[in-house]
Amino acid sequence: MKKTLSNFLILISIFLVSCENPLSKSIFEPLPLEIIQKQSLQDSTFISEYEYIRKLADSVFISKSVSPQYSSLEYSDFFDFYEKENKEILNLKESEATKELWVKKYGFDIEKFRQDSIKFHKYILENDYHNFLDIELLKIYEKRIWVSRYTYLDFMFKPKNGVGIRKIAGYIYFFPKSEKYDSLSITQQEPKKAAFFSFNGYNKKDFKYSGSSTGYELSDLEGIPVEILMQKYNLRYRIHELVIDDKFIDSRLDSVPYSMKEVFIGKYPFYKEFYIQEFVNPNFKEFSRFVSDSAFNTTSVNFPLVSEFLRLGSEKYNKLKEGN
Repeated sequence: MKKTLSNFLILISIFLVSCENPLSKSIFEPLPLEIIQKQSLQDSTFISEYEYIRKLADSVFISKSVSPQYSSLEYSDFFDFYEKENKEILNLKESEATKELWVKKYGFDIEKFRQDSIKFHKYILENDYHNFLDIELLKIYEKRIWVSRYTYLDFMFKPKNGVGIRKIAGYIYFFPKSEKYDSLSITQQEPKKAAFFSFNGYNKKDFKYSGSSTGYELSDLEGIPVEILMQKYNLRYRIHELVIDDKFIDSRLDSVPYSMKEVFIGKYPFYKEFYIQEFVNPNFKEFSRFVSDSAFNTTSVNFPLVSEFLRLGSEKYNKLKEGN
């Protein structure tokens, strides 16, 4: 009987050990590598969430002795929180009531953004230099001044719609055919093959003018006919100054906010939210962030200590970054 009881207790002990949650460990101690690897195979988001917890624990809250109010927190608490939060996000995304609440709360801001985007799109079209002139590259050649040699370019400037050109300054860029060019982008990497041109005077008819290379990168293109160059390169002009008759043209589009330009480029959707927060309503939230914040608040009711750790930790971490 004693032997049977002993064996039973051993089995119970083995069972309890095998059922132990590997995440039931203090957040102030790193998890063993084998647990991290195993959990990562089960959950693709595990690594990013684990590293975020560790970042806050190490850089903001430091240790149990420094932050005793969080000494009881374990990784399992956070991943239980994340699991319930994700379920709540899915429920809210599919809820018509959530969508109606979002529209009710931010409908004016969305409409103001729509009106502004129409206004700035029209402004961009009106200030496009193509409305006032065409530019044609004629040739690239070597020019010697005293003992120095330079690469020069001849252009034909062609005023349009009866306007007179008083001033024009800008660059021509030689983009390889494989590269995309966006005239709205401020941060786009400009190719080294480039030349500058600048004209002051007044012309209503076609006129020829010269520009010069910004370095020696165009020397290998000297003497090559333009129609052959265009087999390898896309020629793009960026106009920095343009004055026609009695009017300055905003050819650089300085009056268009950076965030709105990024909206039109369309690479990153969050610039719509940035624009509205900067120019319409600083408290505006896109629907996805409105949902995630609502889910966080709802889930926090049952996980007050976890949510406090995440919210306060994020605030303090951002302040630490700003101080560096």
